[in-house]
Amino acid sequence: MRNLTFLIICLSILMSLCPLNSGKIKSIVQSSTFEVWSYFGLHTSVPALTDLSVCIRLKRTSSAQWTGFLYRSTERKELGLEGNNANFKIWLFGKQYPVHQEVSSKKWHSICLTWSGKNQRLNVYLNEPTVENIFFYSDDAHQQLAQNGTLTLGVSHSVLPNGELKPESGNNLLGEIGLFRMWGKEWSAEEVSSLGCADGDVVSWDLRQWKYDSTLVAHYTKPTLPAFSVNPLGT
Repeated sequence: MRNLTFLIICLSILMSLCPLNSGKIKSIVQSSTFEVWSYFGLHTSVPALTDLSVCIRLKRTSSAQWTGFLYRSTERKELGLEGNNANFKIWLFGKQYPVHQEVSSKKWHSICLTWSGKNQRLNVYLNEPTVENIFFYSDDAHQQLAQNGTLTLGVSHSVLPNGELKPESGNNLLGEIGLFRMWGKEWSAEEVSSLGCADGDVVSWDLRQWKYDSTLVAHYTKPTLPAFSVNPLGT
């Protein structure tokens, strides 16, 4: 049988950056590459959005290709954050936009994206003070985020014709992800800088809104640190 590499996802329930609240997650830790993918995906529906804001904290530990998050419909990548080494890009409505800033390794970064459908404006905030307005062009002035899509953290994915989510390999994030949130409005620069740990009104950083693949089996590495690992096939 093929050698299989184990996936470790650690979910620390005790919050250190934000006040403790039932169901809150500190971060997801992805510590190794693997051939059999499992995923940390959304367990709630996302409505169609003409305006939106998304914030995520991440720390990468490898120079390989990586994925922060991906939200997609069956037809296209609706919204996402991907990178290669320190460089990263944004996916919006099936098109990719390079960001002329760098995400250094072994350091926490806060990245926020805001989109205004009315103004056709895409802004990217790296570590809050730094903002980059990305030129966006579309023949469709009424673009909106597709509803009821699929969202995964730390891994890209496709959607099969039967609606099944299929995680991709080779571009998973090695590192940590924390405080992923989504709002149904475009935050201003001042609002982004003052968000702190505010919950998203579309997606919040709450364990009750998220799910992990059913092949994951729980074990405990510390009293308050549940971890989940992929079992080898046939066990």
